[in-house]
Amino acid sequence: MTQRGEFQRGLFNRLIEDRGGNTLAIVAASTLPMMAIIGSGVDISRAYMAKTQLQSACDAGVLAGRRAMSKTSEYGDSEQGKANAMFDFNFDADAVQARDVTFESDDNDDGQVVGSATATMPTAIMKIFGKTEIDLQVNCMAELQLAYVD
Repeated sequence: MTQRGEFQRGLFNRLIEDRGGNTLAIVAASTLPMMAIIGSGVDISRAYMAKTQLQSACDAGVLAGRRAMSKTSEYGDSEQGKANAMFDFNFDADAVQARDVTFESDDNDDGQVVGSATATMPTAIMKIFGKTEIDLQVNCMAELQLAYVD
């Protein structure tokens, strides 16, 4: 065997047996999975907080609409405007960086006001892995119940 072949074989044997620098390889291999785990946790928690705020605003909107409806028993433009105003007051889209926010409400035959709200929230970290936004959707309902006071 040539001197060069023995040198290369000796070099590879020394590298295999040498345990120095193993930490660098382990850290390098685990960086992407750790970023994915941490990034998904951060973005899911942001989405959960935004959805909670969206649900609260939706509930407030239909409650305001049902309250306004109690005077006339009709759910017209005025009552819907009050519901929309209450939703807008309670949902701060800028705080959660939401866009494409919609809120729709209507009444049904049972005298209830039903609504739904949607929003799209951009991800902070998961966009590195191709997930650029999270869609949020909630439903809500309000009804007026009066107890008999006989």
